Amino acid sequence: MFGEDRILVGSGGIGTALIERGLPIGVPSELWTKERAEAVAEVACEYSDAGADYVLTNTFGANKLRLAGVGLEDEVADLNVEAVRLARMNVRADCRVLASVGPCGGNSTRSDCQDAYREQVASLVDAGIDGFVVETICVGDEGASAVREIKAVCELPVAVSFAVFEKDDQLETVEGEPLVDLVNRFSDCGVGALGVNCVVAGLAVRALTEIAEGTAVPLIVHPNAGIPVSKDAEILYPMGACEIVDSLQPLLNLPVGMIGGCCGTGPEYVAAIRARIDALETHRQV
Repeated sequence: MFGEDRILVGSGGIGTALIERGLPIGVPSELWTKERAEAVAEVACEYSDAGADYVLTNTFGANKLRLAGVGLEDEVADLNVEAVRLARMNVRADCRVLASVGPCGGNSTRSDCQDAYREQVASLVDAGIDGFVVETICVGDEGASAVREIKAVCELPVAVSFAVFEKDDQLETVEGEPLVDLVNRFSDCGVGALGVNCVVAGLAVRALTEIAEGTAVPLIVHPNAGIPVSKDAEILYPMGACEIVDSLQPLLNLPVGMIGGCCGTGPEYVAAIRARIDALETHRQV
């Protein structure tokens, strides 16, 4: 399972790392799996070199419902398999390759989502993935569909990560589902970790504290590098690596199993969190 013996350090943002390399804002990062494979490979390599224990694949939106928007719904298998290959070939031998599985988006029905996840998951398993991170979940039913399809075809570990907001002093998804309800729903479905991603560090600390009160499942957190701002047609993330890591310090007192990064975090963040975790483990052994 994830992080049962020690805290695992994950990769940083994939999409924002590719944007830094020239991917136009708004263009699905999955397009570059074939069109700019060297850039996708470089991102995986840099995160591995920075000390990541696991690297996510460039497959966040690689399901047929999302790919239909760019006319690639018939290339689901190829894009998922190639993304896994690019990651596997460019990370250390001891670095796990975990499949990023994101929302279907739009007004997809439950049946549509199940079909889309079934196809994507099958491709990822065939490609030899080490596990799954079902992330940025905004609709509980979608997350449940993804987990269900994964469990139907393999016994690989699965982490589930929600995107939440603060509303009237309550944490909930954009669809209005309270975080506490999602924790109750997913705690008993055999997932290896529960947590949040694509949120600022301060909100992540609050969210994981609440999650820890409702489940014994290890926690996962992938924060953003602050709230993005637009400047000169660029999207900038204001928080530096050390500032993010310092903000996450309270989480080290919780049963966190996985710490990576989301939008705006890069190799320097991975290296900083790696150093902090290593220092913590050294202190515990003394």
